[in-house]
Amino acid sequence: MYCSIYVGQDRPKSPPTSGLAKVTYPNGDIYEGNFEGNLRHGKGIMKFFNGRQYRGKWRLDLVSKEPYILTIEPYI
Repeated sequence: MYCSIYVGQDRPKSPPTSGLAKVTYPNGDIYEGNFEGNLRHGKGIMKFFNGRQYRGKWRLDLVSKEPYILTIEPYI
């Protein structure tokens, strides 16, 4: 997983191994949530550059099959 900015970790621009982090990807997408083993895992919010959002659970860097919320409202 490549990203441009990590917030919440000791070293910027290094993948979070576990815990909470905020990641900004080069295309402008933002993920805020849990990581485990350098993968999105647990609850998180993915804010896409086009204004859509995914709020829900992740499992091993993939969207969980559990219910989720996808909105198309712009975020700030």
